[in-house]
Amino acid sequence: MAMAEIVCPTVVITGYEGFVREGGSTVDLAQLRAELIDEFPEVLRAVLHYNSTFDEWKTVLASTLAEAGITRNSQ
Repeated sequence: MAMAEIVCPTVVITGYEGFVREGGSTVDLAQLRAELIDEFPEVLRAVLHYNSTFDEWKTVLASTLAEAGITRNSQ
């Protein structure tokens, strides 16, 4: 997408709290969020941790989509 100069607003939603890098080191979601926002500031809108017990991710997702002009009633 970068080569075609396409900007597509992106939201990452994951159930994982951290990830293992190729070298074996781990990165937590907060660090990954910071790295992705630094690397893709024009594209990345949010990195959310999905948790079926809590609704915070839903609230943040709804506000992020609204900021991008995407609402439940959009056509």
